Amino acid sequence: MLDDAILPDMTLEKLPDDLPVPIDDGAADHLLGMHLPPIQLPATTGGTVDLSGAGAPWAVVYVYPQTGRPDQESPEGWEQIPGARGCTPQTCRFRDLEAQFAAAGAQIYGLSVQSTEYQQEMVERLGVGFPVLSDEAMELGTAIRLPTLEAAGMTLYKRLTMTLRHGRVEHVMYPVFPPDENAATALAWVRARIASKTDPAATWNERYAQATGLYGAEPNQFVLAELSGLSPRRVLDLGCGQGRNALWLAAQGHDVTGLDLSEVGISHARELAEVAGLDIEFAVVDLVEEWQPREEYDVVLLSYIQLPEEKRRVVHAKAAAVLARGGMLFLVAHHLDNLAHGVGGPPMPEALFTEDDLAADFADLDIERNEKVLRAVERDGVTKTAHDVVLRASRRT
Repeated sequence: MLDDAILPDMTLEKLPDDLPVPIDDGAADHLLGMHLPPIQLPATTGGTVDLSGAGAPWAVVYVYPQTGRPDQESPEGWEQIPGARGCTPQTCRFRDLEAQFAAAGAQIYGLSVQSTEYQQEMVERLGVGFPVLSDEAMELGTAIRLPTLEAAGMTLYKRLTMTLRHGRVEHVMYPVFPPDENAATALAWVRARIASKTDPAATWNERYAQATGLYGAEPNQFVLAELSGLSPRRVLDLGCGQGRNALWLAAQGHDVTGLDLSEVGISHARELAEVAGLDIEFAVVDLVEEWQPREEYDVVLLSYIQLPEEKRRVVHAKAAAVLARGGMLFLVAHHLDNLAHGVGGPPMPEALFTEDDLAADFADLDIERNEKVLRAVERDGVTKTAHDVVLRASRRT
């Protein structure tokens, strides 16, 4: 039987109806896409946890100001601070949904500046089984600039929830309100993201539906540099998306075919080609499952087709198979180093490439260039660096 001192306190679990609503002050905008630094944090489950490698493969980290205790008064003015009240009901909802998060491949972590001893009382009283992490020295919070609030002479973290994959922040919920709905919303996001990975066509259709020129109208800078000045040739643009590279190639006089699995992307590409007066053959096809190479092309282009190894090898083999003798294959993709050091691109290491991967995939071709390159990316007025890999190869004559 539980001791009376650690029985759940229902007044802490129930939220008042008139709590002030926090506003989004932009203090968490920088977190999206960040790879967390390797910092060991004490956990209520024993030992320490390094969130830079946490997850199964997902990690959901809810950061909260301070849980109340039945034997202590809340800090003066606590309920008047927007977003301060609600740590106990938030924790209880994550507790209640822990099994569902685990089924989705997500590990839950709580995080605050309180000591492990203080947190331990809370997890025992509420029956919490997942790790709650103490950043008492604010080492992690300082390193990634977590937003803070001041209460009763204490500096505490503002409430936010980060969803990580292999230590990289894929999603941020900030501000979080009401706190007791946060767990269900976070679980829904993880499930939706998993569903998107099992249906890539639907994912790309949704992304392209948001903008006709999702990646701009100009061709990729490496495509522009490598393929400028070529005499007219038969060109195959694999994974052409909304056609930015295909349209530029056709404008240079090439006979271009563009393939992509997204109906929306191909629809946009056809519309842009019609407006520009360009004759390009576009087709909707899954390069892994459906496409069967039957013709040869003088130039084969693969631009940012990021696939796990098994599917990557299938597409790369097909791309090499359609390359005519004396023809050129050019590939540009996100490098594996981009995960930890770059910006943009998929946050999954299994979908990123290295020079060694490409050398093995295209071993039957004459590889003329295979190297990592850096690309400047403008984000919110700040120039950042993306790490890409480019490969140029030819068919032996």
